[in-house]
Amino acid sequence: MDYSIDCNGPKHNNYRAIATMMIVGFAFGMPIGLGILMVRRMREYSSKGGTDRFMARRVADELKITDVEAADAIRDVATGREYSFLVNAYK
Repeated sequence: MDYSIDCNGPKHNNYRAIATMMIVGFAFGMPIGLGILMVRRMREYSSKGGTDRFMARRVADELKITDVEAADAIRDVATGREYSFLVNAYK
């Protein structure tokens, strides 16, 4: 222990404030930022037209499911490929 350091001094308070901002930034900022990116990507997938609808129709015909289910499955696979590093550890 070093009793010469004043933990209530202004220099220590500055470091405490910086550390608090970093912890809050990583704990809340990273998940919120990645969530925003994922929502944007999901909107892009839902706004795409022709080619994705054609692919969903073919998948639906092959698997005997509805077009909506096929489109959702295609979107989930594409999203999983892009963001698998975030969710692979969860069971």
